[in-house]
Amino acid sequence: DIRLRGSGSATALFVKSDTNQVGIGTTSPRAQLDVQGTISASGNIFTSGDITASGTIKAPSIEALGNSSTIKDFKTRCIGSSRW
Repeated sequence: DIRLRGSGSATALFVKSDTNQVGIGTTSPRAQLDVQGTISASGNIFTSGDITASGTIKAPSIEALGNSSTIKDFKTRCIGSSRW
C-alpha cells in the first residue's frame, strides 16, 4: 500500500496495492476512486456509466443528448415559478 499524509496525521492519498483502489481523504476506498470530501471541477465531467447521488443534485439546466438518452421519473421546477 502507498500512503501520503497531509498536515498532521491525516491521510491525503492512499493506494490499496491489492485492488489498485485509490482513496483521497480515506484509507479504505470502496471503489476504484473514493473521495471523502467535496469535489470541485472547473471543466466537464464525462461518464460512460450511471451517476448516482444520495443527496440533491443542483444545476441551472439539464440536457439529455443523443438518440437513446432518457430521463425517467424526472421533474424540473422552473426557478421563480410554481410550474412543474
